[in-house]
Amino acid sequence: MLRVHNILKKYNIVPTKIVKNNNVFIIDDKYVVKENKNKDIYHYLDDRSFKYYPKIVNKVDDDYLITEYIKEEDTTDRTKIEDMIDLTALLHNKTTFYKKVDVADKKEIYEDTMKKINDIFKYYDSYMVDIESKEIYSPSEYLLAVNISIIFSSLYKAKERLDSWYENIKDKDKVRYVINHNNLDVSHFIKSDNKYLTSWNKASIGLPIYDLYNLFTKKMYDYDLILDSY
Repeated sequence: MLRVHNILKKYNIVPTKIVKNNNVFIIDDKYVVKENKNKDIYHYLDDRSFKYYPKIVNKVDDDYLITEYIKEEDTTDRTKIEDMIDLTALLHNKTTFYKKVDVADKKEIYEDTMKKINDIFKYYDSYMVDIESKEIYSPSEYLLAVNISIIFSSLYKAKERLDSWYENIKDKDKVRYVINHNNLDVSHFIKSDNKYLTSWNKASIGLPIYDLYNLFTKKMYDYDLILDSY
């Protein structure tokens, strides 16, 4: 708390009320203060004309970041996720560059991802063998048995898409890279007069699919996420 007061004093901000929300400090419903662990990201975003983050009040080289406090619109989490996906697509488009990669790197990505899919398939296949050996199913086991075809169908579709991706890029010497936010969540998205992404501490360069992959794996049970349009 002392460090927060010191950074506020440095910019002549005299608080009357400070509310701590996890690792974020809200100052008089005017400012937000939090640790700044990725100081270069904002320079890069500005250079790429991506300014969809709350206005920064202090210097981005400080250990703590002071941004304007933005009051959100009252909307559903489902709507926020859809808007966040659109904004993430814009982030990826604005920060796209192409990097020369070795054939072995692409093959490693393909093989690692295929292994994950096969491991999931083996897990459910083994689980189903165990369930089918029982005379009486529990409610959860019955529900899984009835819907297992949906899971297997999704895994087969994932394999087909992965094969298609690899076939398309395996002979190319350049791959698309972007800035990934790496921390997509409804709590890190604000919709007001504009749309904003917050919490950039984990942002880094990578393949664009991983931003949405991580969001999907975290929220797949909460929302019926459809990412085909991306």
